[in-house]
Amino acid sequence: MTPEPSPTGRAPGTATSRPPKASLTPLPPADPVYGTPTAAELLAAVSEFLRADVLGTTTGHTQYLLRVAINVVDIVQREVEQRPGAEARLGAALAELGVADEAELARAIRSGAFDGRDEELRRYLIVAVAARLAASNPRYAAASGDTG
Repeated sequence: MTPEPSPTGRAPGTATSRPPKASLTPLPPADPVYGTPTAAELLAAVSEFLRADVLGTTTGHTQYLLRVAINVVDIVQREVEQRPGAEARLGAALAELGVADEAELARAIRSGAFDGRDEELRRYLIVAVAARLAASNPRYAAASGDTG
């Protein structure tokens, strides 16, 4: 009777029948609720698949629409990855203005509470726009010299 082949396809007991050593590269932290792969990792995999395996098989309008879809996936991935830092920066900038959120800031501006406080508003707007650009189009953020 012949022994069962190993999962590697080599004869059991031979030096080459051992599985490859595990990578020493640490894994990113798992999502505390959903585990791994994380949402960002799943989005990155979809984007890579669309670019590497699908994009080259399309032409014309379909290829254009696929590029739009890839861009959407990439934006969502960046939003997921950048959200914690962006929320912290925006929250701190809003707190400096003495408001809880952008809706309250808009009401305060409309009421005249920020008349003459243009420089404070400008500082907030720079933080807010940089955070949004870093997710939607990081090249614009990099070109402005402020990546959020």
